[in-house]
Amino acid sequence: MTMRWIGKSDDESTVVLHRFDGNFQVSSEPVEEKRIRTGLVLDVEATGLDVEKDEVVELAGRLFQYDRVTGVVVSVGETFHSLRDPGMPLPAIITRITGLTDEDLAGQVFDLEGARALLDRADIIIAHNASYDRPMTERLLGKQDKVWACSYRQIDWDGLGFPVAKLEILATYHGFFFEAHRAGADVDAALHLLTFPHPETGLPYLDHLLNAAREKVCKVKAVDSPFESKDALKERGYRWDAQRRCWWTEIPESAMTEESQWLEAEVYRGPDRSESDSVGLAERFRP
Repeated sequence: MTMRWIGKSDDESTVVLHRFDGNFQVSSEPVEEKRIRTGLVLDVEATGLDVEKDEVVELAGRLFQYDRVTGVVVSVGETFHSLRDPGMPLPAIITRITGLTDEDLAGQVFDLEGARALLDRADIIIAHNASYDRPMTERLLGKQDKVWACSYRQIDWDGLGFPVAKLEILATYHGFFFEAHRAGADVDAALHLLTFPHPETGLPYLDHLLNAAREKVCKVKAVDSPFESKDALKERGYRWDAQRRCWWTEIPESAMTEESQWLEAEVYRGPDRSESDSVGLAERFRP
């Protein structure tokens, strides 16, 4: 599929971008009350990318209601935003990326109870990189028995003609821009993006994401994989677990046979020696 640009001129010589102004695409069509659910889009900013050591400095979220059958957003609710002094100087790269300074964070304390209350109201929590945002959030607020969804990994952006899945790049492809890498702006941009129609179904991207979040998955660990297979594993979406010294990925249970065949052919060059475990819907995106 060729790369898609929303906002391209008729002669295909220019692309028009609009600053997102907070005007979400909300349906006015009536929806049965029993079909309405509450979602929460969440984002964190931290002192680095290590989910076990780095400190969260900014947390934001926005509640919304959606039709669980179609994924259509029917209302957009309140927001939460809180800053936190990490007790250390911010790395210069974090200031460059986020614009946050030590002065912005000095003496700031998170509203932990307010954040927990927000999460309690959600039927599903969505982040654009849930493998990062969930462990960071749960280190701060404690484990939550909630289903999380990842708008970065659980939508096939590349297959839809968007070869880069970073939020600010996807926004550009979809005709809008925003102040990226501040938690509140990232939250609203992600929610806005999820209301755009999927080119194959005409339903919002949110519908595709919800279906992926409901699907049973397995964690596959490519134990004892030959060193020379690392590039093939990485290209297929496997990630390195430094503690257990193996490559791993999560895939739908329905794809297990195909995955085993791929591992036999491309990794082990013989019988599949990988290990797999079922992952509960509320356990996904934890380390």
